[in-house]
Amino acid sequence: MTGFKYRNLFYLTESGKQLPKCESNFGLLNLLDSHDTARIITTFQDELAKRNGDNSNYHEAIVHLRPVLILQLTYQETPLIYYGDEVGLTGGPDPDCRKTMPWEPEACNQTLICQSRTIMEQFDTRNNIINLYIPD
Repeated sequence: MTGFKYRNLFYLTESGKQLPKCESNFGLLNLLDSHDTARIITTFQDELAKRNGDNSNYHEAIVHLRPVLILQLTYQETPLIYYGDEVGLTGGPDPDCRKTMPWEPEACNQTLICQSRTIMEQFDTRNNIINLYIPD
């Protein structure tokens, strides 16, 4: 993975344990994009293009999505995945971020779907994660 160190992800998840242990944090939404912002994959493509000095590749942006999704699912707030992110939908700022959900399997990134499903299944038992943050 270019430009990303998994030890950085470890540091972020571990530092999250140092946040104030407040149950109200679980009512907050933790989202990467929304109907008001560019889609996360497009944001990665744009930022990677700035760093690389050329057009960034869609697949390179997908590679960078995995650790961010792990971080989103392990932080205190309630993770909210905007429709289409799990299938690789792209789009710039509003209204381009509000594209129709692709329902045909060939229009979806099957690798990303499997990757997202695997990550979410690993964190499906949120009680183990929540116990890291709720005081004894």
